[in-house]
Amino acid sequence: MKGYFRSFPCVPADDQDFIASEKIFVGAEVAGIKISFLGKNYQTWFGNKVEGAFAGSVLTVCGSSQSSTSESVLQELGGEEMAETTLREAYHLMKSRQKSEQKGLLTNCLANRFCVPDVNGVLRMVSLLMFDGTWNFDAFPIESLSPWPAGCRIFYHRHDG
Repeated sequence: MKGYFRSFPCVPADDQDFIASEKIFVGAEVAGIKISFLGKNYQTWFGNKVEGAFAGSVLTVCGSSQSSTSESVLQELGGEEMAETTLREAYHLMKSRQKSEQKGLLTNCLANRFCVPDVNGVLRMVSLLMFDGTWNFDAFPIESLSPWPAGCRIFYHRHDG
């Protein structure tokens, strides 16, 4: 996966559960921007997702310079352990969105991707994109052969050393 890498603090520790259905739903407003779409896969796999207490994290973002499948990205990141993130982290980035796309989420109709375990613990590729000034969520199987276009971003935990 050719592209650039940046690390930045993401989510502070939190001992409260993150209940997806209370934060991520059509009509919810996050930092002044509405969520207007939840894809069927997202609703099925994440609609009832509850994430427990969180120790905090630092994410790395990689912007791809070529199209790639979810599976190939996962392999290049070093496997599931490296790639796994949470809905809480995606939501936090939405809440603390910077005006500059260089510092976080894309807002240009290209996907921001997060590998998140669903309600059954199966790792899925969650897509968060801004379209027509609103947030859209969907989810896809990692095994999907459909490539993501160049320019999308993937957020993951980088383990150096």
